Amino acid sequence: MTLVVKSHNEHPSAVGSASNLPSEPVSEGSVPASTRVADKPRRIHRKRPAAEKVRIVLAFKACQTPAERGALLRKEGIYYDQAVDWLNAYEKDGPAAFESKASKACASSTQRAMSSDEADKHEILRLRRELEKQKKRAEQAEAIVGIQKKVLLLWESVENPNGTKS
Repeated sequence: MTLVVKSHNEHPSAVGSASNLPSEPVSEGSVPASTRVADKPRRIHRKRPAAEKVRIVLAFKACQTPAERGALLRKEGIYYDQAVDWLNAYEKDGPAAFESKASKACASSTQRAMSSDEADKHEILRLRRELEKQKKRAEQAEAIVGIQKKVLLLWESVENPNGTKS
């Protein structure tokens, strides 16, 4: 069976007139190509590099009005909650918040669920780890300085075997 699709402008008495658009024959169950809705491409989840996240967070912080923030979020293709999570992570850990390969997607929701005592404990642990790293770096720097002093003494003794300074 073949159906004839008429334009919405056509009046029943005007069927077949030359001024109207031509009718399209359509088989039952199909839709004419001119009325099909184009498929929207699916959004692809993308991982953003740390530098890009830092750039977006700094731009987000610089926005003065909600309208500016909304425009930035639309331009970057991210949601407000995601930007706020990134901002909180950036304010807590700085740019290092985005360097970790571990998944931090649940970190902000976990912190919201924590009591203030638990959050303090986590902060103390983080600060202790950071302090240990800094102590280790200081010890390495001291060792390097000690070696440099010894090398300098050896170099001077090789240049002046008599022990006289020039």
